[in-house]
Amino acid sequence: MIGNFYLVKRGMGNNILLLWLGIVVVGWVFTMISSRKEDRKAGYIDWTGKMYGYLWMAARICMSIIGFSGPFSRVISPMVICPLIGMVMGMSHFISGWMNDFKWERVAGVLWWLESILLFFWVALENFLVFGLMMLLLHALPGFILNGYYKRN
Repeated sequence: MIGNFYLVKRGMGNNILLLWLGIVVVGWVFTMISSRKEDRKAGYIDWTGKMYGYLWMAARICMSIIGFSGPFSRVISPMVICPLIGMVMGMSHFISGWMNDFKWERVAGVLWWLESILLFFWVALENFLVFGLMMLLLHALPGFILNGYYKRN
């Protein structure tokens, strides 16, 4: 997202969708490979673990549809992509927080929703920067925390 801001500011925003397509495809492939490795290593995945995986798979599918189908069809303005994806992130973190009984992750979900409301009403190029910061604070950081938790237990 921070890269989006930079490219648009420099007048090089014509190829953003192609750049994101490459990033998303690489991300999907990496996620599938790493998930398979973890599943094999664990040997057994309980029902909650499966539902947790399906929740985030569904979220990635929704975000991919919003991020690519909307702009290509010209139905969704590029400025609305961030708040829509933020709503999906909020839902996923909120549900995930209940599944894992992590209050802080439920709070992260609510913060995603509040950020989405802000970005719906503040239509500016800088919302890419805000969204990028939120990705770091409310998605990457909780991901590292959860990863550390599961490695310890």
